[in-house]
Amino acid sequence: MSRSIPRKRGWHRKILPVFPLLTVIGLLCANPNEDPGESADITIVADRPTPLRTGVLNSATLRDAPQTSLDGVLRQVPGFSLFRRSDSLIAHPTAQGVSLGNTGPNGASRAAVLLDGVPMNDPFGGWISWNRIPVSSLASVTLTPDGRPALPSAGPLCATVALRSRFLVAAPFASVEAVAGDRLAHQGAFAFAQDSNQGRTRIFGGVQEIDFRGYQVIRKDRLGPVDINAFSRSQGFDAGVRQFMDSEGDWTLTLRTQGWQEQRGNGTPLAQNQSKALDFSLQLEHRGTLEEWSGQWTAFHQRNDFASTFTSISANRLSETLTLDQYAVPSTATGLLQKLRFPTLGNHVLSLGTDLRIAEGATHENFRNLGAGFTWGREAGGNQTDAGVSLEDRWTVFPQFVLTPSARAGLHFEQEGRLREWDLFSGSVITNKTYSARQTAPVDLRLAAHWKPRTSLEAEAAIFSSHRQPTLNELYRPYQLGNTLTLANPNLRSETLLGSEAGLLWHPNARLTLKTRVFFNELRDAVANVSEVVGPGSYPDWGVLRAGVIGARRENLDAIRIFGCEAGADATLPFGMKLETRWLHSTARVRRAAVQRSLEGLIPAQMPSDVASLTLKGEWPKWRWQLGASFASGQFDDDQNQRRLAGYASFNALVTRELGKGCEWFLGVENLANKEIQTRRDPDGTISITNPRSWKTGVRWEF
Repeated sequence: MSRSIPRKRGWHRKILPVFPLLTVIGLLCANPNEDPGESADITIVADRPTPLRTGVLNSATLRDAPQTSLDGVLRQVPGFSLFRRSDSLIAHPTAQGVSLGNTGPNGASRAAVLLDGVPMNDPFGGWISWNRIPVSSLASVTLTPDGRPALPSAGPLCATVALRSRFLVAAPFASVEAVAGDRLAHQGAFAFAQDSNQGRTRIFGGVQEIDFRGYQVIRKDRLGPVDINAFSRSQGFDAGVRQFMDSEGDWTLTLRTQGWQEQRGNGTPLAQNQSKALDFSLQLEHRGTLEEWSGQWTAFHQRNDFASTFTSISANRLSETLTLDQYAVPSTATGLLQKLRFPTLGNHVLSLGTDLRIAEGATHENFRNLGAGFTWGREAGGNQTDAGVSLEDRWTVFPQFVLTPSARAGLHFEQEGRLREWDLFSGSVITNKTYSARQTAPVDLRLAAHWKPRTSLEAEAAIFSSHRQPTLNELYRPYQLGNTLTLANPNLRSETLLGSEAGLLWHPNARLTLKTRVFFNELRDAVANVSEVVGPGSYPDWGVLRAGVIGARRENLDAIRIFGCEAGADATLPFGMKLETRWLHSTARVRRAAVQRSLEGLIPAQMPSDVASLTLKGEWPKWRWQLGASFASGQFDDDQNQRRLAGYASFNALVTRELGKGCEWFLGVENLANKEIQTRRDPDGTISITNPRSWKTGVRWEF
């Protein structure tokens, strides 16, 4: 049953004039005669580690990683986590939301992911399609765990993952990569960037295809005839042109488009999903010298579509039944980002930012299968508008000490929220709800201090607050995973993160770097999946649940507190070897949960207390090698702390051999010891696993 939705005049029409107005104000305030004390380059990605950055990965680190997916590479940085332990090659798209600093995994990201300053979070669910971004196309990745309100981004403000592509860093180049393995049928990628018109025009682009044949995700002791390999197949492209608009290269205009599609199998014949994305962006940038102002203006549009089926498996795993068919979940997002940076009086550098994002989406689905097929249909969705103005002052109090206060004042609107359900045969309406428009005005604050008493020592501390608005997915889309049926909640409140942290970076000598960070976070109104009923039985909201099936709902938990510390060391060893170690320890507890008092004092789901990694690298003439290990302690799969997932230690290796100029062969192995990595434990004892031992080999040629 299809229904047209009338469109109302949005608040964004009133907000749009703010952008040219603030641009004029910024230009009038600029004073080119003052030295800001740092580069005025507006590029968002940082290329060096600081005490409060969780990780900075350069192109060499990304290139030599044994992992196939980008999130698999980033998972080696403690504090980086998706909703579950599975990586994006087999994980359901809705479980690929990213969090940093152990703020708690969530299917919707608690971090904004930016590719060259352009948002990559899904408009409907906030998750990230990691395998649409080829690792070989990136120049660097920077992970910053705390909220930075002066950084305009159309996404969560709790943390930032900044990706920088090779296309905009240097040209000319062209690269080809071909890979295959025991579980990877093939992966191919091609990328290039070429300057023309006497270096004033750069054309760039790339294509990628991945066919991952996968593996069975149920442990052998519970496998049944219904279980097959979880797999994924995807294709994508990235194309653009950058025009240098003046002879000095101070002004650039970049036009870019990206497309991607994938098909997935989730481990049984009937459980599948498909995704599509088409993005456009236009970016105008002015890069000034130290004495000049800089600016960046970004306009973007995202069009995504998603479809997924969910099933119920019989107790003996002999058969499965479709329980939910989300046949179309289209969404769009349109936004504008602006950042100005300019020197002012004294030792101050001001940054002025504005952001606007308009998103809409809805789920269209069939449900209520009583044995002869689906009988009811559902449409649920709405619109969201987010806007904000941010200001930051980088004040050099004296050469060794910098104080940076920043703030963002935002507006958030939810409109046209709706839920319609109908009988598929008669067309009669069962439910017809519309939700009142809601609006909030979050204010985010941050105060950071950076002290560098000598060249070998840096200290940094910050206190901050940040917000994350519930996504359209959390507000309106139900889903089923295994034996848990989770309902949406249109009354969810926005999350607030209050945090403080301090870090130290020390270079005792040229061969050793030590780093430590301590933090305290309180996540208020945290969105979590709360178990409320258990079958067998019939319940008003969940319908009929068979024995062992859990009925859950997305709810706000009043407060979760997380204490933690992080430590790391980078050392240059004899014979040119390098050692990198990282360790993150944290304790997290639900402090207040009015919706269900029994949760108080428990550990939130999917939050391990300890995560660590170790990497040893070396080089010989024409050879490079790397050995790595990662460790994670046990964690609970459920909010009631009844189903514990075992900890694990995983080892990996990679060796590379130069074949000729710009050409090399490589062989990588993940989970060398084939240790079991558990991802889910159902109430009936069924355990899901991920990342068994696998190998890949391939060649890459750069010319």
